[in-house]
Amino acid sequence: VSSKTVLGTASVIYAEEGRAVLLTCAHVVNFPDTLVAYFPDDSGFVRSVAVKLKQKNFVAGLEDPNVKILAADKENDIALLEAHVSPVENIQVMPFPLGKPSELTWGTFVYVMGFPQGEKMVESGMVSRAEKNNDSFFLTNAIFNRGISGGPVFAVRDGAGGFEWVGMAKSAPATDIVYLEPAVNKNDIYSKSEPYRGKLLINKKKVINYGITYSVSMEEIVRFVQRIGPELERDGFDVQQFFYHQPE
Repeated sequence: VSSKTVLGTASVIYAEEGRAVLLTCAHVVNFPDTLVAYFPDDSGFVRSVAVKLKQKNFVAGLEDPNVKILAADKENDIALLEAHVSPVENIQVMPFPLGKPSELTWGTFVYVMGFPQGEKMVESGMVSRAEKNNDSFFLTNAIFNRGISGGPVFAVRDGAGGFEWVGMAKSAPATDIVYLEPAVNKNDIYSKSEPYRGKLLINKKKVINYGITYSVSMEEIVRFVQRIGPELERDGFDVQQFFYHQPE
């Protein structure tokens, strides 16, 4: 039996009548039911089988930290979570107007906020348009660390009068590192000062390429909310109150 913990960042986009909806990345809360790992050769032998017994999703800092997955778009890496909050918690929607990432240009300055490794941090960077005709994502050179997935991206544009919420940090490219490790159990003892003469296994891990961060555009996020709007309305949510609305 083993457990796996994943950290991420979520932003409040709705808060009414004791219920809140939070926005994060789908991969933060999406785990397969069964994982089968094979030995990295042509033998076809199974190395391990893992079956998910239970999954708990919670948001630190809430009186009732347990949250429910409302909806998810795995392709665009978007997920909505539902939390139950009390009036004394005074949970508020992210107080920034929505921007249009499709209007961002090369060199637009942005801030990325989140909780990498559980610590509140702010990163800064500039936008690089990967595909001008694709407004579902954009690139920045902000530093990405595990735990900042789902963190809001704010743009500072000339004449905009402040921050615009333009997207959500989701991932960074990674390089696969292949290495050899001793074929021993965790409880086995062997000397690190002597040559190892036992069996070896090939293993692999991913190393983040820092300085390239993919972000889901706010336009894609809004399209997702509109697409599932009827389902949210049936669950008692007022979709018109999602996100921050500037006073007229």
